[in-house]
Amino acid sequence: NHTSLIVEVGGYEGLRERKFMLEAQGHGIVLTSLSRRISEHKGEAYVLPLKNEFDDKRVNVGNWAFQQVGIKYDYNSLFEQMSGKVFADAEKYFCSEFVYFAWKNADIPMYNPDGLAPRPCDIDSLGIFENPIVL
Repeated sequence: NHTSLIVEVGGYEGLRERKFMLEAQGHGIVLTSLSRRISEHKGEAYVLPLKNEFDDKRVNVGNWAFQQVGIKYDYNSLFEQMSGKVFADAEKYFCSEFVYFAWKNADIPMYNPDGLAPRPCDIDSLGIFENPIVL
């Protein structure tokens, strides 16, 4: 499983219609073309759109997330979370930890009673999404 944010770059000619992913990969937080990532993916992929009530938070999510580009990958927490959830570390990120902090820093209220970093399989239970869309 993997989680990331889908973003638009907007201000650059030729990129206005394209979608990108901000994601935690092995070398850190990176910007990736959504179409390229999907073409290389074997299996199903879904988008979990934020509920409309959070439309005013989207810019804050994106602004915070873009500031994280280049931050290192959180290998220690990745391996630890295989046996259970881990404390969220704001210094380095694995995929679901990164998106969790993006939403948290934009003050999007999530159902996460233990306050620990969600695993990718926990993301859809945070209570902040519309119905999933299959890509």
